[in-house]
This record gives sequence, C-alpha cells and structure tokens, in this order.
Amino acid sequence: MTGCTCGTEVQERLIVLILEGRWLKLLKRISSSLFQAPVGTPVQIVARARDNNGVNAAAYRYAQADLPVQTVQGLPGCSFTVLAQQRAFSALVVFDPGAKPSARYDLFEVDTDGTLSDMSEDTFPDSDPDISFSIEGIAAVAPEAMASAAQPKKAPAIKESSAPGRRS
Repeated sequence: MTGCTCGTEVQERLIVLILEGRWLKLLKRISSSLFQAPVGTPVQIVARARDNNGVNAAAYRYAQADLPVQTVQGLPGCSFTVLAQQRAFSALVVFDPGAKPSARYDLFEVDTDGTLSDMSEDTFPDSDPDISFSIEGIAAVAPEAMASAAQPKKAPAIKESSAPGRRS
C-alpha cells in the first residue's frame, strides 16, 4: 500500500489513548479482512464456541507459523507479537458432529484490561471452520515521540514593535 498515510492517524490516536491511560483494544479493523496494529504490539485472541455440545477447540497460525494454544480465561487462545507488513492470521475451529445448526465460534481479542472484545469474526458448522484475516503491522511510535506529543504546545512569543508611533 504505497503512499498510505492511514498508519499516521492510528499512531496519533494510539499516543492519545496511551497517555490518557485508556488504551485497551490493540487491533484496529480496517476492512472486513484486515486489522492493523503497531509493530511489536502483543496480541491475545481467543475462540468461544456456542451450542457446540461443550466442544471448544481451536488451532492458530500467524505469519505462516503455528502458535501454541493457551488457555486464556478458560478459552482456547493464542498470543503473538504483531510483525511488520501484512501477515495472515487464522483460527481453525472444531465443530462437534452432533452440534445444533445454531452452533458457532466467535473470535475475541483480549484487551489490555482483560475484557474480551468481539472481533466480529465468526464461523458456523455449514461454513469453513477456518476463520482467516490479515494483520498489518504499522510503524511503532517511539516513546520519545509519545512524550513530546503529550507536551502542550506553547504559543509563539509576541514581539514588541519598535516602529515609530508605537508605544510599548
């Protein structure tokens, strides 16, 4: 994506939220199949099944590498660090053969405060069990830049004129 400046807007918002202590969600949805986050951002994603006869299992891949499955808040999840450029992420879920037609899996991002945020990524028994999308790593903001962005801007000094007829 040559010439894209969308990363700058994300970085500026990231600075504000971090400085205000309100940065929770790490991935930002850009389109139906693309998320963005600063390079180096740690991410946790979990899969939650419903109406699947108690089966809740998933395998994860990011950037062409299998990720170890972890139990996160009692759910099958994974952790990874966002890499530079656009990389594929997938969660391969398991449906019980006797599951109801209403069975489904939803993916959630684990926010920095531990809240599960619905990623609006899901699948059903009659669909592909592989939930896939891309994550684009954007340039990270240096701590120095965050600190300088937090400093209030000073108004320029007013120069007094020494022109004739003016009073100081």
